[in-house]
Formats: sequence, C-alpha cells, structure tokens
Amino acid sequence: MLNRAVPYPPPFNLYGISLATGAIAGYLVYAYRVRKLKLDTALADDLALCAIIGGILGARLGYVLFYDPVYFWHHPLEIIGIVGGKFVGLRGLSIFGTIFGGLIAVLICERVKKIPWHTFLRYLDAVAPGILLGQAIGRWGNFFNRELWGYPTNVPWALIVPPERRFYEGMSFAKYSTFHPTFLYEGTLNLIGICLMLYVERKWKEKGKYFPGFTASLWFIWYGTVRFIIEFVRVEPKVVFGILTEGQTFGLIAVIIGVLFDIYMWKKIKVEKPQTEE
Repeated sequence: MLNRAVPYPPPFNLYGISLATGAIAGYLVYAYRVRKLKLDTALADDLALCAIIGGILGARLGYVLFYDPVYFWHHPLEIIGIVGGKFVGLRGLSIFGTIFGGLIAVLICERVKKIPWHTFLRYLDAVAPGILLGQAIGRWGNFFNRELWGYPTNVPWALIVPPERRFYEGMSFAKYSTFHPTFLYEGTLNLIGICLMLYVERKWKEKGKYFPGFTASLWFIWYGTVRFIIEFVRVEPKVVFGILTEGQTFGLIAVIIGVLFDIYMWKKIKVEKPQTEE
C-alpha cells in the first residue's frame, strides 16, 4: 500500500523534507530535555548550532572519504554538488560522518567556551534521544528516493523498487522487483531505542547509578548494534577484510566507544566514591 501511495519519482523533494523534519523533531526533543535537566538554554543553542554545521560538513565529507574517495579525487566539484557546471545537490551523505562531524564541532565549542566536562556530557545526554528520533524520521527520505534498500525478498512489507533504481555499487538486481525496506527496519529500531534509552536512564537515576554521558553512550551502543545487524540484509559491498561492510565497521567502532566510555566512567566513580565517603 505504501509503495503505491508515494510514487517514484516523488512530485517534490521529499528526501530533503524528511531530513529537515527529522532535524527539527530532534532539536525539539533536545530543547525539551535541556529545560527538563535545568541546563543553560543559550549554551544549548550554541552547541546545537555548532553540531548542525559540523554535522552537515561531516555528513558530506564522511561519504566522500569513506565511500568513494578515488572518484571524488578526480571529480572534486561533485563534492559540493556541481556537475557539468550546474548545482545538482549533494548526492550521498553519511550518518556516521554526521555524528562524528557534529561531535568534533561541539568538542571544539566546549574547549572555546571552557564548559566543564561533566556539564558538557549532560548536554550530550540531552540530545541523544533526539538524534535517534531525527534518524528515524530522516530515513524515510531513503524510501522516497527508493535507495539504500536491502536484498531481494518476498515478505509482505517488501519495498517495490522501480527498474531504473535496481542497481547499486556495480551490482545489478534487474530481475528482482521487491527488496528489504532497510530504512523501515532502522527507523523502527531507532524508535524502540528511544523508549529503551529513556527507560534505562530513568531507572539508573532512581538507583543512583547514572553518570553524565551515560545516555549518550547508549546511543553509540544501540545505533552501532542496529546498524551492524541491518547491514546483513542491506545491499552494501563487504570492503573490510572481505567480511564487513563500512556500515558494520563504523557500527562496531560506535559500540566500542560507548562500552569503553561506560567502563571508564564506572571505574572513575568507584575510585572517587570512597574518597567522597571519607
């Protein structure tokens, strides 16, 4: 039903609208949590602006560097969306590039503004659920463009891909018409992740186990795991050791970052707690 409700190509830029809607929704969640956590709203907006700028740059540069650096080396103008002397838009963005670009930008902002580290981590906690919501909404842009689908399947919820879109990274699927809607899998799991993230955050606060940065670490662990699993059904070349896709590789890195951060903070708390009790 959904395949037929939204024709391809869409009548207008639904991809861009999806990304913009996701960004706005994510910001609204962030703004709400900033107030709830009694953080400085002006500083929160400064960090958000840095994250947006860094995220946009990181999204494009991440795609250029991680997915096809040789091609863009020979076609540098296409990095900024210029083909044949005309601007055709930025075709190709990386979610991990968005996250790491945004993170680098806010870390620079943190240094410039001399924000205490524990306070800075609370802002990351504030934005973590908003990022998942923004991703869940933004992924619908892939549906509207009929892109980044999974392997052929006949499941009832399969995505119908038009003939001119049934190829990716040199791989042709011309004889198939229905594919795994990986955008739907990721979007649904991200919504589940928001619920679990907020539930675990609340429980840990009730038990006195919460520490600044904990909720942010859950984003790295949850999304890294989700992306790693979904890549098994998503059409992507296995370029890392011949067994992992780039998405799985960055997913593993994200999980490792989240786990190592939690281990570090738990050890730090155990060391500081006896000193406080003395």
